[in-house]
Amino acid sequence: MWHGVEDKTLKEALQVLEEVCTIRPMTNEDLIWVWHTRNEPDTLQKVYLTTTPASEEAFINEVRTWVASFVFCETKEGAPVGYGFLNNPTAFGGVNFGVYIAPPHRMKGYAIFGGAQMLYYAFYPMNCRMVYCDVIATNRLSLNTLLKHHFKTEGVLRDYFEYGGRCADLVILTLHRADYPCLLQTAVEEAKRFMAYQRRHQPQDTTGLITVPPVGYDV
Repeated sequence: MWHGVEDKTLKEALQVLEEVCTIRPMTNEDLIWVWHTRNEPDTLQKVYLTTTPASEEAFINEVRTWVASFVFCETKEGAPVGYGFLNNPTAFGGVNFGVYIAPPHRMKGYAIFGGAQMLYYAFYPMNCRMVYCDVIATNRLSLNTLLKHHFKTEGVLRDYFEYGGRCADLVILTLHRADYPCLLQTAVEEAKRFMAYQRRHQPQDTTGLITVPPVGYDV
């Protein structure tokens, strides 16, 4: 996917990430998987603070706001493990950034391995100056992952959500293009540790292939 990248350093980094997580443009068939995944009870409660599934019409309206969308896979021909999207571009070179990893595939680094590749698309082909995103404050795993990878907190909307008699804040974060090389370097270092972990801890099966580390491996 990265054969057209002219910057040698960026290209080499993206190719390392591609070894552990391949991203590709989303197809109509993928959208069906995304809709069902988005409506899983765990996702509804954790990400959307609701128990009510999104209707097909509501989901289609959400998809219409996406200016780019990608599916994350373990391999080029593999089934999706997650997806990402860019939407709501601003007049001043910003775009919203969102990533979702399906529950069976979390804690394996796919959010950052795939997200870092998707951010290249935002900062270079789309020529954005910055990306922004929002995270429910109770979603500590996602929040800590973003902060660890050079996103900066810009503000907090207090008591933005009300769910089950409780209120939750919404945290606004940004990443500027000047900080993207730092994020990319961090992601590559983690990808190399991920591959080293595979080699050390996963016994080879009869085909000689090494399986993905078990759920709980945190990069």
